[in-house]
Amino acid sequence: LTVLSKFTENVVAYFDLDKLGCCIGLCLEPASDSIEDKNKETIYIYGTKGLSILEIENEEQNIWKLFLERKKFKEAYEICEKHNPKNAQHVAGVWADELFEKKRYIEAANLYSVCGRTFEDIVLKFLNNDCPCLLYTSPSPR
Repeated sequence: LTVLSKFTENVVAYFDLDKLGCCIGLCLEPASDSIEDKNKETIYIYGTKGLSILEIENEEQNIWKLFLERKKFKEAYEICEKHNPKNAQHVAGVWADELFEKKRYIEAANLYSVCGRTFEDIVLKFLNNDCPCLLYTSPSPR
C-alpha cells in the first residue's frame, strides 16, 4: 500500500500488506472533535491474517507553505488562521507585498493591518513608492 498526501500527491508512507494475508477491506475513521484526536484520521486495513492501523496526523498543519509557494494566498491564510495565527501574520504580509507590487494598495493596506509589521514600516513603504492612495484632502474650513 502506497500512501500519498492529498495535497502534494507525494508518497508519505508505504506499507507491506503481505503480512495481512488476503486483504478484505479498509475503514476510515475521520478526525473527531476531541482535543486529542482533532487533527488525526485513522485507517484500519484488515485481512485474513490480521489488522494494520495507519494514523494520519496534522496533514493540513504545514500545507500553508505549499499554498504560499503556489501563490494561493487565501488558502494559505485560512489554514494558518486555523492552526497557527503567527503563520497567518506571515502569510498576510507576503500576500500584502504581492498586492502592493500589483498596485492594489487598498487591499494591501488591509492585509498589512493584520500582518504584525510596525505601522512605521508600512507607512514608509507607501510613502517611498509615491502611492496615489495617500493623497489626502483636508476638509474645507467652515
